[in-house]
Amino acid sequence: MEIENDVTTANGFDDVIPSSIKSDFNVAEHAQPESDDLSGKPLSNRLVATAPAVRKAAYLELAAILGGESGPPDAEAAAEHADHIPRLLADRAPICHEGALDATIAWLEYVSPEAVVGVAGAVAKALMEKHAPGKYQPKAIAALLSLLRRGGAEPVQSALEAGVRSKAPKTCAAALKASAEALLECGAAAFDASPHLKQLPALLQHRDKSVRDAAAALVGAVRHWLGDGIFSQLKGVPEDRLTALREAPLPPTKKHLLQRQGSSAAVVAPPPMAMPPLDLLAKLPRSKGSKEPADAWETQTLSDKWSERKAAADLVASLLEGQSSLKPADHGLVLRPLKRLYQDANVNVAASAIKATGSLARVLGPGFRSLAQQAAPALVKRGADKKAVVAEAVRGCLAALSTASCLTLAEAAELALAAMSRSTNTQLRSTAARWLAAAVSAADAEGVGRALDALDAPLQLLEEDATAEVRALGLEAAAAVGRKLPSEAAGAWLGQMPPKRAERVGKALGGGSGGGAAAAAPPKRPSGEAASLKAPAAAPARAPSAAPARPASMTAPSQVRPPARQASQPSVGGGRSSGAAADGAKKGGAPRREKASSGGGGGAGEERWREPDLPSSDDLPPALESEDLPPAAVRSAMADASWSARAQALGEVAAQAAGGGADALSPLRAELLLWQLGALLAKEKNEQVAA
Repeated sequence: MEIENDVTTANGFDDVIPSSIKSDFNVAEHAQPESDDLSGKPLSNRLVATAPAVRKAAYLELAAILGGESGPPDAEAAAEHADHIPRLLADRAPICHEGALDATIAWLEYVSPEAVVGVAGAVAKALMEKHAPGKYQPKAIAALLSLLRRGGAEPVQSALEAGVRSKAPKTCAAALKASAEALLECGAAAFDASPHLKQLPALLQHRDKSVRDAAAALVGAVRHWLGDGIFSQLKGVPEDRLTALREAPLPPTKKHLLQRQGSSAAVVAPPPMAMPPLDLLAKLPRSKGSKEPADAWETQTLSDKWSERKAAADLVASLLEGQSSLKPADHGLVLRPLKRLYQDANVNVAASAIKATGSLARVLGPGFRSLAQQAAPALVKRGADKKAVVAEAVRGCLAALSTASCLTLAEAAELALAAMSRSTNTQLRSTAARWLAAAVSAADAEGVGRALDALDAPLQLLEEDATAEVRALGLEAAAAVGRKLPSEAAGAWLGQMPPKRAERVGKALGGGSGGGAAAAAPPKRPSGEAASLKAPAAAPARAPSAAPARPASMTAPSQVRPPARQASQPSVGGGRSSGAAADGAKKGGAPRREKASSGGGGGAGEERWREPDLPSSDDLPPALESEDLPPAAVRSAMADASWSARAQALGEVAAQAAGGGADALSPLRAELLLWQLGALLAKEKNEQVAA
């Protein structure tokens, strides 16, 4: 600035005339300020503009780009603007906060987990400290949950733990609320609420009501996943407060938070991401200073209080919820205490332990194979329990062993057979039958074909059981086998069965839907054997008779017999007849004579004797009453508590069978004797009587 007159007086500028001052600053008196319209500038420039209104508009534009409102969602834009997100959240202008949260949520929707890692810490801290306690809390919590799924689990966990420790009531309440929602929405495997548990007793008695309410909400969320065992950790909380918490209804879990009240735009949570492998043993309680994993948890399974034992089992199930894999470890340390709880006197404890085993099997899959072979016999044994809560848990767990490929179909059949061979309990055998049906359904046709030999014995045992319910379940399991097999293989499988059994299974197949076996008939047998099985669809329905009359042919041998008739050795149970389906035995008629076909072994017009059908196992009880064989007194002695009385009665039966000859011991009477002897043998414990 130049001054025309040299001012050297003491007064300086005070004595200078303003008009005499010459200046380079030449601005019009009514100059307009620089325009705030930056619409033509790139988005990256507008995101850092000095004017809050410009930044707000840029934030909303970014949210629209990432959210697909102005076109397809732009994943490249999400990666390009990753570095801007922490700066957006740190914006001090209140009018920019909602736009920053909208942009953050939209960014987390499409950004890759790899891109999240670098900024997750700053984003979680800004969301928790700046936005969660404020006006837009719902959106801040939604962003935290999105970040949790997108690979930011540890930063979110740290931020929420710091928030719960905060002395500011608003921040503490917001952190508690976010923790409860994270637990309900993502599960105990994704979010660890255990660091909060030590502070909950004090927070439940906090001076601020919002903190108390948020702490109670977190207790409900923890209860949902971990059970009532949490109350044992709330030391010092007044009893009336604990009672209110116990009586409060459990909050429902949420798969997605689609929209939160108070938001001007919908808040859409991204789909759940695949969880990293869970270190199950590290998540289970361990004693302080102990080197043994999960030792405190195992001690809890031995507690005298059933609620604590149940809570220990429920903890395992909750940790495995939504989990797809586990870190390699000795999971026998988990199974052994659970297996001990199968036989717990409290049915709720046993059911929880069995359900936890099923969850472990589903996650480990084939890796659970050796442990599954240990657990299955104990599970089937517990299947004898009639209590619905236990029975349903056992069936679900056994089905999981097969559907998760922990056991092959052949292994399941062998284990089921071993369990049924040791017990005739109806409930146990029903459980085994349902397991076999589920295992067959879980296997493919090739797997079923490989297991046919292993399935034969347990299926026959079920089909010949003394209880109609078990027989029906066994037939259904056999029908499931036939439906899985291709038509040709199913026909061959049926053709290998005794005719009576093939007829029963064929009828069961005809009543179902599915594979080609339902319409497949077994291959014809040679002419010297029984006639081939009728197609299941054509099998006539048989009405059960109250007391079938004894055919005349069964008290006297037929006068016309083939010179060299092939004999079949009967076995205990159904399906012992070597004849084909006929109506003579059921209607009381005599054995029929058939005309030999011209292509058969005999000459044209030759009459051939055919043995009549024996009654089914359902018709044997009424036939027993009409035949009175053996006499009622002998039958009573066969059921006597004294083994010597049973042995003497069996001696009389043997003498009668040996001395009567063929004329006295007709096929029906022989069938009745074999049926009763088989039932007695199945439950006889005395070796001499059994022999």
